[in-house]
Amino acid sequence: MSSVIEDTQPSGSASLSLLQRISYGSLDVAGNLLYCFGSTYILYFYTDVAGISLAVAGVILLLARIIDGIDAPIWGIIIDKTRSRYGKCRPWFLWLPLPFAVFSALSFWSPDISMTGKAIYAAISYMIASILFTGLNTPLSAILPLMTLSPKERLVLNS
Repeated sequence: MSSVIEDTQPSGSASLSLLQRISYGSLDVAGNLLYCFGSTYILYFYTDVAGISLAVAGVILLLARIIDGIDAPIWGIIIDKTRSRYGKCRPWFLWLPLPFAVFSALSFWSPDISMTGKAIYAAISYMIASILFTGLNTPLSAILPLMTLSPKERLVLNS
C-alpha cells in the first residue's frame, strides 16, 4: 500500500538537516510563547492594572481579531509580491521583530491619561502588535514550500 503523501522531492536530493528542522521549529516556538503570554495576561492587565472596563477591553480584543482576519490575507499578498535580494520571507523575519517587540511592550504600558485615552491607547498598541505578529507568522508558514519540495518534510516541520 502506498503512502498517502508522496515524496515529490527530486531524487537524490537530501532531506532537511536536523539543524534546519530545529531552526524552523524554534521560530514558531518563540513566536507562540510570546503571543500566548501576551494573550493570557493582556485582559488582566487592561482591567486590573490599567483600569479599563471589562466590556471595553473585550471589544478591543474582539476588534483585534476581526482586523487580524482582514490583515492575514493582506500579509500573504505582500509577502508573495516581495522581491528582494533576501528572498520573499527572510526580509520580514529581519524587519518585523523589533517593531513587534516594541508594540508588544507598549501594549503592557498604561499611560497616565484619561480612561478614554487609555482605551484608545490600548486598542491602537494591541492592534498594531497583533498586525505585526501576523506579519511575522505568515512568512513562517509561507517559507515551507521554499524550504523543501517534499510533502513529507513539510509534514515533519509542521508537526
